This record gives sequence, structure tokens and C-alpha cells, in this order.
Amino acid sequence: MKWMLSCKEITEICCDEDRKLGFIENIKFWFHLGICKACSAYKKQVEFMSRAMKKIMNERAVVDEKVVSKLEKDIIEKVSNGA
Repeated sequence: MKWMLSCKEITEICCDEDRKLGFIENIKFWFHLGICKACSAYKKQVEFMSRAMKKIMNERAVVDEKVVSKLEKDIIEKVSNGA
């Protein structure tokens, strides 16, 4: 059994939000991040990008709702006016 995960394994774990680590794998993960500044920085970058994308998608959903609401109002107004 390997006592430490490779940088490649760490990047795969960082990119897979749904992955659940077992107890030993979790210890290996955090141990590696504690000694590898590159993987630690990579993890922070992935987390930042994930938060940014979620924020963008949430903002886009709000904008889309506003656009749809305006379109609905315009359609109702035109139908009411017989246009």
C-alpha cells in the first residue's frame, strides 16, 4: 500500500466534487497537500473556479428570470391591445 498519493491522483480528486474519500485516502490527501505547495495551490484554484462558475450560473438564472418576466408582460400587453 502506498503511503502517499501522487500529484496526478490529487488533481483528479480535486476535480471530482462528487468523490467521497475513505478515511485512509482522506489522510493521504491532506498529508500530500500539507507538503506539496503546487497541489495545495491547485486545490485552491479549483475551489475558486468552482465557486465562480456557480455564482455566474446563479446570476444567469436570475437574469433569465427577469428577461422571461419582461417578455411575458410584453406578450400579455400586446395580446390585450389586440396587436
